[in-house]
This record gives sequence, structure tokens and C-alpha cells, in this order.
Amino acid sequence: MISHIRNLPVFIIAALGSTFLLQATQTMECRWHAAYFDAVFVENYGGSDREERYVKDVVVKTNAVIGLDSLLKSMKRAGKLEHFERWQIEDNYVGSYDYVGGRRVPGALRIEGRKAWFCFTDSIAVSKALSKLWQIEDVKNIPNERTGTWLFSLHVGLAKDHGSARRLYHEFEYGRRPDSAFLWLQIVGGFSVSHHFYQHETDGFYHTYTGLYLTRQNVLKAQEVLDKRGLKTTITSQYLTPAIIKKYARY
Repeated sequence: MISHIRNLPVFIIAALGSTFLLQATQTMECRWHAAYFDAVFVENYGGSDREERYVKDVVVKTNAVIGLDSLLKSMKRAGKLEHFERWQIEDNYVGSYDYVGGRRVPGALRIEGRKAWFCFTDSIAVSKALSKLWQIEDVKNIPNERTGTWLFSLHVGLAKDHGSARRLYHEFEYGRRPDSAFLWLQIVGGFSVSHHFYQHETDGFYHTYTGLYLTRQNVLKAQEVLDKRGLKTTITSQYLTPAIIKKYARY
């Protein structure tokens, strides 16, 4: 059984002569409800630049998830996923890697039941996953470069300046989101939990959106749930880019 560590502060104690240095680290978790699989990314961060490294990783892993999902979509449309099955895939610093001399070795893939563990940005591991999980062989140029995709969002308000846009919180900001089951991407941990993002748009205002949703059915359900809680929203289409993911992860 592969163990999991989620959202727990980790403390590293280093001995410096007779002095001990206590350094706190943060375990972050991201979840994507993609069209053809569910994906989880878990990583532990320490150091003064941990938030910057976390945001960069979220962007890179999101691009990899979009690329893999798009590849499966195109293969299915071409009739090359005859025995298609939905998996939960996980990129977890605990169970998705082999280590030699403290370094991560490429190509690790572990399968247990309906779950698989591998690095989403490791082309060797992804090739193995395509073969083992979806019986897809000989795929060249597996996409993990920067990409974008169309998703739905809920527009919740606008403001004249950047600072005011970031203060457009609502009653769910620090608790469990009532629409969490419908979100395309959820982030759990100490850096971001609100699932908002804002855009400076052509009318000169900063517009705030409550989240990202994969399907029209999901965004309609989310709108209904939030409307019952008194939050008035408007459904919009959103072209997802790395810039939006950075805002979403930093919020």
C-alpha cells in the first residue's frame, strides 16, 4: 500500500554544531477533475521561495494534465480507445518516484487497483502510463508544453483596482466550498484555498471569478448551489492560460 501525506506541516531539524535549526515546510495538494481521468498532485515545499516554486509547479502540472487529457480525447474520437477506463492518477512526492542518491529517477510507474502513481511531466513514465492504463502505444511528442483550454467560470463581481478585486471574498472563503464537487481544479494547503481568480479586462475593471468548471452541467450546478447561498453569479467561458493558473494558485 502506498502511503499518502496531505496538508500536514512537516518540520526538519538540522544540527549545526550544538545549535538546532527548525524549519517548517508545507505539503500542498492539487486536484483536477479532467474529462478522461481524475488527477492529484502532492508536493512538499520548504525554504523562503516555497510559494514561488509551488505556483510554478501548479502551472507546469496543469499544462501536463491538459495535454494528457487532450491526447486521450483525440484518441477516443479516432476510435483508438476501444477499452477506455477512467483512472485516478497521482503525482506524489511520496509514492510516484524512485530515488537514487537523493535524486529522482525517471520512468517510475506504480499501479494499484484503479489508481496509478507517476510523474505527470516525465515523458518516460507518461508513455508507460498510456500503454498500461489506456493501451496506447508508440505516441510521439507527448504534450506537456504550455497550452490552453476552454473552461467555464462564474463571474462574481468587478472592481476599479487590483487590491479591491482581491478583497471580493464571500462567506465560503475559509471553509469548504459548497460547489467544490463541481470544480475542475481544487487546491488544498496553506498558500491557496479560495479558488478565485481575477482578470483586468478591456473595460478597465478587474473582474473576479469564483472558479473553473469543466462542463456546462457542472457550472450550472455550481451556480445553483451558490445562488442558494446568496452569491449572485453569471456564467462565462474562460480560455485557460498559465497566467490565469498563476493568479488562481496565488489567490
